[in-house]
Amino acid sequence: MPYIVAHRGYKARYPENTLAAFKAAIASGAHAIECDVQFSRDRVPVIIHDVDLSRTTECQGRVFDLESRDLITIAADNEFACERSADVNIPLLSELLNLLPQYPEIEFFIEIKAESLDYFGRDAVMEKMEAMLQPFKAQCIIISYEIQALEHVRQHSSLRIGWVLHQYNDLYYQMAMKLKPDYLICNHTKLLRDQAPWQGPWHWMLYEINDAPLAEYWINSGIDYIETASVTDLRQCTLFSPSPLMGEKE
Repeated sequence: MPYIVAHRGYKARYPENTLAAFKAAIASGAHAIECDVQFSRDRVPVIIHDVDLSRTTECQGRVFDLESRDLITIAADNEFACERSADVNIPLLSELLNLLPQYPEIEFFIEIKAESLDYFGRDAVMEKMEAMLQPFKAQCIIISYEIQALEHVRQHSSLRIGWVLHQYNDLYYQMAMKLKPDYLICNHTKLLRDQAPWQGPWHWMLYEINDAPLAEYWINSGIDYIETASVTDLRQCTLFSPSPLMGEKE
């Protein structure tokens, strides 16, 4: 049966890419979490989508220019009026990993952002990520738009990988067949409605789908993972697998 993936956590109701958003998504019925990783100036993985801090925080500047000890004091709640706590600050990746034993049924799709790969160097970033995530390989999947980063994972670890597609065309299909990722991930608007998704040794994950009828359409088209900003809205689609932790305290 198909699964719900919370895109940056339950970001329709909570500050994205925060521990509060991840915990709320799981309590609301998500089977998996997707989050984004950038690197701080001291080369520590932190969970945030943008390099520029201004969209999700009240601060200016770049993640690359701040030490991790300073980043974790910044609230990432610029779009929400919520009570200030550590759970809405920019988290370290290590903080999320420390939570995993509490949620053994939940998978975590961890996207390595291209900006950090370019700024700090692909090999250095991937070696750090592989070392951190290898002990959690049963729950963690490394995903990226950057195929060379995923090839590095294949060569140096036993972690699962997911390729996020820039394009959906014949060239990318041939590249996917060569890479053979565990997951193919794409914006649903790039797929053709009158054709079945590419067949291969992977699971499909589509984003961002925020209503039950659209989710049902893609599930019936063979999609295994539906990525959403609004877990509760997708729970109205009865085709999803039962949630392992729905209703637990947020």
